[in-house]
Parts: sequence; structure tokens; C-alpha cells
Amino acid sequence: MSCNLKFSWIDTMADNYPPPLDTYLVVTVMSMWTRMQPAYAANMWNEALNKRLGQRSLSLLHQQQEQEQQEQQQQHQHQH
Repeated sequence: MSCNLKFSWIDTMADNYPPPLDTYLVVTVMSMWTRMQPAYAANMWNEALNKRLGQRSLSLLHQQQEQEQQEQQQQHQHQH
């Protein structure tokens, strides 16, 4: 439950982060943390992000790709 609370304010790639955070800083920190503490990182955000994306066991890189794909699909649906 606490993982979902940590990510409840991250809904898009931009405009959600409180200053001075931005997309690049958040992704960089998450990538570094995943490399340094993979088991802890999986518990901390992979599960929550996978749930938000409707997935089960995507890596951080694949989560980013899935998020971009879902965002593109939503934009396409709004255009039609």
C-alpha cells in the first residue's frame, strides 16, 4: 500500500513532480537505486509501477517503454 501512495502523484511524464524534481532526475535516481539495491528497488517501486501499468513483472526499462506506449495509445484515442 505504501508503494502505491508514493506513486499516486506520478500520472504523466511531465508536470507532476514538485520542484525541483523533474522526469529525468526521478528516472535517474530510480535507475541508480535499481542497480545498487535491486531487491529493495523491486519491493519499493517495481511492484507499484507494474500495478499502475496493468502489468506484473516488467523491469524499470520495460515499464518506461510500456508507459510511453500506453500514453501514445491514449493520445491516439483522443484524436479520433
